[in-house]
Amino acid sequence: MTGAGIGGEIGKDMPGDMRLISAAPIAARLQAAGYAHVDSIVEWSLLEKPPAHSPALYVVPDDERAGESRLSGVIDQLVRASFRVIIVIKAQARRKEAPGEMLEMEIRKLRVALLGWQHPEAAGPTEYGGGTLLSADGRLIAWSVQFRCNYHLRKMP
Repeated sequence: MTGAGIGGEIGKDMPGDMRLISAAPIAARLQAAGYAHVDSIVEWSLLEKPPAHSPALYVVPDDERAGESRLSGVIDQLVRASFRVIIVIKAQARRKEAPGEMLEMEIRKLRVALLGWQHPEAAGPTEYGGGTLLSADGRLIAWSVQFRCNYHLRKMP
């Protein structure tokens, strides 16, 4: 991923401690938990019809909140990063495993996979942040589960 941003180019040439927390380890963790379809914010933004796989997951950066640097002459800020994992399930007529029960099961499975796991760039374990309904339009059900973790943003003069 490359692009222009404040302070220069953002991408793999930028020092590791100057980039946003990476979504790739989150996706790998979810794939290891048995999810066949894990995508990013780009695929989520392009979603026009229910995905081929159900459930499908989308890892989306959500928010970052930085504390003040507590050192003199060096920037060292603790950043609280939040991300969402959007669960998309195809809407179906009521049957033995209805979308409502399937959604509950997937939320529990997602929590088990990420709660307490430490992202390789984080300074501590991943915490649960809550969930919210994004869509229930007859084609699909989309539920967003928020997680948070902390990392340090450092820059030497």
